[in-house]
Amino acid sequence: SWLGGVAYVRAPGLELSVRPGDCYIMANGRAIYAEPGVRLVSGVTMLPVRAIAKALCAEVGWNGAARSASVGGSHGYIQSGAEFYDADELFWLSRIIEAESGGEPLPGKVAVGNTILNRVESADYPDSIYGVIFDKNWGVQYEPVLNGTIYNEPSAESVLAAKLCLDGARPVGEALFFLNPALATNFWIMENRELLTVIGDHWFYL
Repeated sequence: SWLGGVAYVRAPGLELSVRPGDCYIMANGRAIYAEPGVRLVSGVTMLPVRAIAKALCAEVGWNGAARSASVGGSHGYIQSGAEFYDADELFWLSRIIEAESGGEPLPGKVAVGNTILNRVESADYPDSIYGVIFDKNWGVQYEPVLNGTIYNEPSAESVLAAKLCLDGARPVGEALFFLNPALATNFWIMENRELLTVIGDHWFYL
Protein backbone atom coordinates (compact mmCIF):
# COMPACT_ATOMS: atom_id res chain seq x y z
CA SER A 1 0.00 0.00 0.00
CA TRP A 2 0.98 3.67 -0.37
CA LEU A 3 0.52 6.48 2.16
CA GLY A 4 2.06 9.94 2.00
CA GLY A 5 4.58 8.95 -0.65
CA VAL A 6 5.74 5.91 1.35
CA ALA A 7 5.27 2.34 0.14
CA TYR A 8 4.36 -0.23 2.80
CA VAL A 9 4.57 -4.02 2.73
CA ARG A 10 2.88 -5.82 5.61
CA ALA A 11 2.86 -9.53 6.36
CA PRO A 12 2.65 -11.57 9.58
CA GLY A 13 5.91 -10.76 11.36
CA LEU A 14 7.05 -8.04 8.94
CA GLU A 15 6.36 -4.37 8.30
CA LEU A 16 8.51 -2.85 5.59
CA SER A 17 8.41 0.78 4.42
CA VAL A 18 10.34 2.52 1.66
CA ARG A 19 10.21 6.00 0.17
CA PRO A 20 11.66 6.86 -3.24
CA GLY A 21 14.64 9.15 -2.80
CA ASP A 22 15.66 7.78 0.60
CA CYS A 23 18.99 6.00 1.11
CA TYR A 24 17.46 3.51 3.55
CA ILE A 25 14.47 1.29 4.18
CA MET A 26 12.66 0.54 7.43
CA ALA A 27 11.96 -3.07 8.41
CA ASN A 28 10.30 -3.91 11.74
CA GLY A 29 11.60 -0.64 13.16
CA ARG A 30 15.15 -1.29 11.90
CA ALA A 31 16.90 1.26 9.67
CA ILE A 32 18.72 -0.52 6.83
CA TYR A 33 21.12 1.43 4.62
CA ALA A 34 20.14 1.03 0.98
CA GLU A 35 22.80 2.84 -1.04
CA PRO A 36 22.49 4.08 -3.80
CA GLY A 37 18.93 4.59 -2.63
CA VAL A 38 15.29 3.81 -3.31
CA ARG A 39 14.13 4.77 -6.79
CA LEU A 40 10.82 5.06 -8.60
CA VAL A 41 11.24 3.82 -12.17
CA SER A 42 8.24 3.88 -14.51
CA GLY A 43 5.90 3.61 -11.54
CA VAL A 44 7.82 0.70 -9.96
CA THR A 45 9.63 1.08 -6.63
CA MET A 46 13.21 -0.18 -6.98
CA LEU A 47 15.69 -0.75 -4.17
CA PRO A 48 18.98 -2.60 -3.61
CA VAL A 49 18.46 -6.35 -3.32
CA ARG A 50 20.77 -6.67 -0.30
CA ALA A 51 18.55 -4.37 1.75
CA ILE A 52 15.52 -6.55 1.04
CA ALA A 53 17.54 -9.69 1.76
CA LYS A 54 18.53 -8.33 5.17
CA ALA A 55 14.88 -7.62 6.00
CA LEU A 56 14.01 -11.19 5.03
CA CYS A 57 17.04 -12.72 6.83
CA ALA A 58 17.99 -14.17 3.45
CA GLU A 59 21.15 -14.61 1.38
CA VAL A 60 21.95 -12.93 -1.93
CA GLY A 61 23.45 -14.99 -4.72
CA TRP A 62 25.02 -13.67 -7.91
CA ASN A 63 25.28 -15.43 -11.26
CA GLY A 64 28.00 -13.61 -13.16
CA ALA A 65 27.36 -15.41 -16.44
CA ALA A 66 23.67 -14.58 -16.42
CA ARG A 67 24.22 -11.24 -14.66
CA SER A 68 21.39 -12.00 -12.28
CA ALA A 69 20.89 -11.89 -8.52
CA SER A 70 18.85 -14.29 -6.43
CA VAL A 71 17.50 -14.10 -2.90
CA GLY A 72 16.95 -17.29 -0.94
CA GLY A 73 17.46 -19.21 2.26
CA SER A 74 15.19 -16.96 4.32
CA HIS A 75 14.64 -18.13 7.89
CA GLY A 76 12.10 -15.60 9.06
CA TYR A 77 12.13 -11.84 9.30
CA ILE A 78 14.52 -9.32 10.76
CA GLN A 79 14.55 -8.84 14.54
CA SER A 80 12.61 -5.77 15.65
CA GLY A 81 14.29 -2.48 16.40
CA ALA A 82 12.97 -2.57 19.97
CA GLU A 83 14.90 -5.80 20.54
CA PHE A 84 17.97 -5.02 18.43
CA TYR A 85 19.07 -1.50 19.38
CA ASP A 86 20.84 -1.00 22.69
CA ALA A 87 19.33 2.09 24.33
CA ASP A 88 22.64 3.36 25.74
CA GLU A 89 24.47 2.95 22.41
CA LEU A 90 21.67 4.71 20.54
CA PHE A 91 21.57 7.50 23.14
CA TRP A 92 25.25 8.41 22.86
CA LEU A 93 25.79 7.71 19.17
CA SER A 94 22.86 9.91 18.16
CA ARG A 95 24.18 12.71 20.39
CA ILE A 96 27.73 12.73 18.99
CA ILE A 97 26.29 12.60 15.46
CA GLU A 98 24.06 15.59 16.21
CA ALA A 99 26.83 17.54 17.93
CA GLU A 100 29.41 16.93 15.19
CA SER A 101 27.21 16.93 12.09
CA GLY A 102 23.79 18.33 12.92
CA GLY A 103 23.87 20.58 9.86
CA GLU A 104 25.00 17.85 7.47
CA PRO A 105 22.73 15.79 5.20
CA LEU A 106 21.86 12.27 6.30
CA PRO A 107 24.82 10.60 4.46
CA GLY A 108 27.19 12.97 6.29
CA LYS A 109 25.63 12.11 9.63
CA VAL A 110 25.93 8.39 8.92
CA ALA A 111 29.58 8.85 7.93
CA VAL A 112 30.39 10.48 11.27
CA GLY A 113 28.67 7.65 13.14
CA ASN A 114 30.63 5.16 11.02
CA THR A 115 33.93 6.58 12.32
CA ILE A 116 32.76 6.33 15.93
CA LEU A 117 31.92 2.65 15.57
CA ASN A 118 35.23 2.05 13.79
CA ARG A 119 37.00 3.37 16.87
CA VAL A 120 34.94 1.08 19.10
CA GLU A 121 36.22 -1.84 17.01
CA SER A 122 39.83 -0.59 16.99
CA ALA A 123 42.32 -1.85 19.58
CA ASP A 124 43.64 1.73 19.88
CA TYR A 125 40.44 3.12 21.38
CA PRO A 126 37.92 2.24 24.12
CA ASP A 127 35.52 -0.58 23.32
CA SER A 128 32.25 1.30 23.83
CA ILE A 129 30.57 4.26 22.16
CA TYR A 130 30.53 6.19 25.43
CA GLY A 131 34.20 5.39 26.00
CA VAL A 132 35.19 6.56 22.51
CA ILE A 133 33.27 9.83 22.82
CA PHE A 134 34.76 10.70 26.21
CA ASP A 135 38.21 9.24 25.50
CA LYS A 136 40.99 11.44 26.90
CA ASN A 137 43.93 9.13 26.27
CA TRP A 138 45.52 11.62 23.84
CA GLY A 139 43.52 14.62 24.98
CA VAL A 140 39.81 15.23 24.41
CA GLN A 141 38.89 13.71 21.05
CA TYR A 142 35.70 15.61 20.23
CA GLU A 143 34.98 19.33 20.64
CA PRO A 144 31.35 18.74 21.75
CA VAL A 145 32.68 17.08 24.91
CA LEU A 146 34.44 20.35 25.76
CA ASN A 147 31.67 22.76 24.83
CA GLY A 148 28.82 20.66 26.23
CA THR A 149 26.88 20.19 22.98
CA ILE A 150 27.29 16.43 23.39
CA TYR A 151 24.36 16.67 25.83
CA ASN A 152 22.00 18.39 23.36
CA GLU A 153 18.88 16.54 22.26
CA PRO A 154 19.49 14.95 18.85
CA SER A 155 17.23 15.53 15.87
CA ALA A 156 15.11 12.70 14.49
CA GLU A 157 17.52 12.46 11.55
CA SER A 158 20.52 12.08 13.88
CA VAL A 159 18.72 9.25 15.67
CA LEU A 160 17.99 7.69 12.28
CA ALA A 161 21.67 8.02 11.32
CA ALA A 162 22.68 6.30 14.55
CA LYS A 163 20.29 3.43 13.85
CA LEU A 164 21.66 3.07 10.32
CA CYS A 165 25.20 2.87 11.70
CA LEU A 166 24.27 0.37 14.38
CA ASP A 167 22.62 -1.69 11.63
CA GLY A 168 25.83 -1.83 9.62
CA ALA A 169 25.95 1.26 7.38
CA ARG A 170 29.60 1.95 6.47
CA PRO A 171 29.77 4.74 3.86
CA VAL A 172 33.34 5.65 4.88
CA GLY A 173 34.61 2.11 5.42
CA GLU A 174 37.50 1.95 7.89
CA ALA A 175 37.85 5.73 8.46
CA LEU A 176 38.77 6.69 12.02
CA PHE A 177 39.04 10.48 11.67
CA PHE A 178 37.09 13.40 10.24
CA LEU A 179 37.28 17.17 10.31
CA ASN A 180 35.79 20.24 8.73
CA PRO A 181 38.82 22.07 7.30
CA ALA A 182 36.91 25.36 7.24
CA LEU A 183 36.44 25.22 11.02
CA ALA A 184 39.44 23.19 12.19
CA THR A 185 42.17 24.77 14.30
CA ASN A 186 44.34 21.64 14.51
CA PHE A 187 45.44 20.07 11.23
CA TRP A 188 47.26 17.01 12.59
CA ILE A 189 44.80 14.70 10.87
CA MET A 190 45.34 16.32 7.46
CA GLU A 191 49.10 16.16 7.89
CA ASN A 192 49.36 12.61 9.20
CA ARG A 193 46.44 10.57 7.89
CA GLU A 194 45.32 9.37 4.46
CA LEU A 195 42.30 11.17 3.01
CA LEU A 196 39.57 8.70 2.09
CA THR A 197 36.66 10.82 0.92
CA VAL A 198 34.71 14.06 1.40
CA ILE A 199 31.02 14.07 2.34
CA GLY A 200 29.37 17.42 2.83
CA ASP A 201 31.66 19.70 4.83
CA HIS A 202 33.62 16.85 6.42
CA TRP A 203 36.81 15.21 5.19
CA PHE A 204 37.28 11.59 6.29
CA TYR A 205 40.65 9.98 6.93
CA LEU A 206 41.99 6.48 7.55
